[in-house]
Amino acid sequence: MASHGIRGHPGPAPTSRDVSAGAGLRTTVPRSFCGGSEAEATASGILVVSGVRFFREGLARTLGETPGQRVVDAVAPEVALRAVDFHRPDVALVHLPVPSGPELVRAIRGRPLPPACIALAVSNQENSIVLWAESGVSGFVPADGSLEQLRDSIRIVRSGGAACSPRVSAVLLRQVATRPASFQPVVGQELTCRELEIARLIERGLSNKEIARALTIALPTVKNHVHSILEKLQVDRRTKVLVRERRPGEY
Repeated sequence: MASHGIRGHPGPAPTSRDVSAGAGLRTTVPRSFCGGSEAEATASGILVVSGVRFFREGLARTLGETPGQRVVDAVAPEVALRAVDFHRPDVALVHLPVPSGPELVRAIRGRPLPPACIALAVSNQENSIVLWAESGVSGFVPADGSLEQLRDSIRIVRSGGAACSPRVSAVLLRQVATRPASFQPVVGQELTCRELEIARLIERGLSNKEIARALTIALPTVKNHVHSILEKLQVDRRTKVLVRERRPGEY
């Protein structure tokens, strides 16, 4: 079975061993998760996460040849959280589509001492940019971005900054400008924070399954929230969901 991860330097990928990952499912875990020194496990560095093996291995080797850059591992998304816990990187490069990419970033950001995350090959579509931003990424590198841009982004997020192009900055500023500080439904009862979050995703055209994946919650939970939203907004279908700021005199 092919390895899901490599150590971040030129040379052949290490051997790996199969471990049980649930009933009838087997996955390959890099040898580094099963051993290694404590000093090696706690040192900071770059973790590359991608579902495309040749991409993550190639990027890891390229960055590993850059002076001052240390790549601790290159792994598939299904073992990314275990790699974060083991290596404790200070930067994670995430190369995944929406919504699985933002979902993984949310999970990574929920770990103790999480790394700064940089989204790779981000689409120029505004919905995609917003989903990545809401997940907690510290930087964006577009699909047409250069290797030098990636290196600059790593340097920026390591210094505590946010790395994004003028295009991404413009999208996020528009979102802030058009999103009121306090949202309330125009009619009916007030929505909860979770219902407001789901209502905004409905407005963007996401299906229940897409919302469940984006928020990492169960599909039946989404359906219950949608039913509650429709009742509170007093509408009969999701295409009529509109959440905006309540203005003085509106009830």
